[in-house]
Parts: sequence; structure tokens; C-alpha cells
Amino acid sequence: DVLPASYLSPGLTNESASLVRMEVDMTLERNRLIHGGQMKNSGLAGCEEDCGLEKLLLPRVGLLEALDDLQRREGVKVFAALHSLALGMSVGE
Repeated sequence: DVLPASYLSPGLTNESASLVRMEVDMTLERNRLIHGGQMKNSGLAGCEEDCGLEKLLLPRVGLLEALDDLQRREGVKVFAALHSLALGMSVGE
């Protein structure tokens, strides 16, 4: 599911982003290897790879902790809307 666009600075710019909700079939060996860091995810299209973007598979339960760990340990920059979503989801955990 592609969620409706979120506007990052409404009234200042038209910059927006959409979150994508999906399920990953972890019974597939390729997905398990990518998730375990044993295989590089080569599914980046177009300029995403040139911009230094990397797709990461993270757990839904414990997402906030996983994002915070990536920021602290590897200096990953987390999209604010994703961090807010993870924070909201953690309330019910």
C-alpha cells in the first residue's frame, strides 16, 4: 500500500513524501539473506543508488529501536516521518 503524501513543510515548499507499507515474504531465501546482511540488495532503481540510498529491511515490532540503533551505530539519517511513525507504533508495543 502506498500511503497518501505527507507534506514536510506545508506552506513553505511543496516537498512531500509517501510511505509504503508492504509485507516481505521471509520464507524466500533471498529475502532472508538480505535481511541478515549476507547479500546486497540490488533492487535499487535509477538514481537511488547514485544518491547513496540503501533499502533496509527492519522489523515492524521494535522498529523505533532498530531506527535509533542505526542512527547511533552507523550514522544513518532517518526520514522524520518514518521516525514519527515508528514512535507512534511503539506506544502499542
